[in-house]
Amino acid sequence: MTDRQRPARRIAVLATGGTIASRSTPSGIVPTLSVTEVISDVPVPDEVTVVAREIMRKASQQLTMADLRHIQDAVRQMLALTGEDAIDGVVVTHGTDTLEETAFLLDLVHDDERPVVVTGAMRAADSRRSDGQTNLADAIAVAASDQARGAGVLVCLAGSVLAAEGTRKLHTLRLDTFGSVELPGPLGGVTDGDVTIPLRRFRHPPLPPAGEAFDRVRVDMVMVFPGADDVVLRACADAGASAVVLLGVGNGNANDEIVSGVRRLTRQGIVVAVGSRAPFGPTVAMYGDGGGQDLVDAGAVMLHGLPPTQARVLLALLASQGLDPAAIAEALRGYTHPSPGRPPVWQ
Repeated sequence: MTDRQRPARRIAVLATGGTIASRSTPSGIVPTLSVTEVISDVPVPDEVTVVAREIMRKASQQLTMADLRHIQDAVRQMLALTGEDAIDGVVVTHGTDTLEETAFLLDLVHDDERPVVVTGAMRAADSRRSDGQTNLADAIAVAASDQARGAGVLVCLAGSVLAAEGTRKLHTLRLDTFGSVELPGPLGGVTDGDVTIPLRRFRHPPLPPAGEAFDRVRVDMVMVFPGADDVVLRACADAGASAVVLLGVGNGNANDEIVSGVRRLTRQGIVVAVGSRAPFGPTVAMYGDGGGQDLVDAGAVMLHGLPPTQARVLLALLASQGLDPAAIAEALRGYTHPSPGRPPVWQ
């Protein structure tokens, strides 16, 4: 049976704002459209019924950790519906600036075979060449497709279907802005409503959903640069950070002063994860003299293929669930150090 021959499906569209719900105003592009307006002209196959809900109407740069949790809760509530109200898949419309964080949180806690697809737009709804309607139509097609079942949370823009884990915004303006920092390409794609998803990404067992404590956990990000010192690291500790994500240079390097600062943080029970300023490639403990090996020796965890933005979400979720620093660091290693013989993608 092809996707075009499938039985009727009910797909929930949960709107959160973003460029896909935005128009140009004298003060710039802002989200002004309701979910009804967002979906009004989107082509939907006859066998698909769309149930629309507006969760919030925000530009994604304004989202808080509490907002991410509210989106998580809304998705789970829709999937919990039964009887005639039962849903076959969920689409979340979202601003692209922080889409990778929300999609990853949803994926971390997703314990259902039914698809959850996150989409958005790079051009406002009133743009002459807006991409929002096409992206939303594609996302609905993916959410209604049998091929997406069991694939976890997916990101769908510009005709590509990507796994939420490892996906990152890689360009500020291009329509195909998202890509994987680890995988050689997308899991699949959509063409005129036809969905093809030949690949699967290895998925970790789902974690417990974020609770209210998630809203309050502090996880900071600090960038390494020539002449960087430990002032910001000390400020993170003083502000009550449970963890810090360090964006090192190269494949995860720093300098002697940063290494000393990391050692002080880890001794205080603050987990430090090391990513890179570079968008592609793993972080590896190769260099001494202030490099990645020294950071690991100081107690830090290398992120390998997980984007720093997503590592921050994982750390916040783990810390919010009351795990001690050693358990958090060990759980983080489980996400960033794949076991031999378990490739992240298979056909």
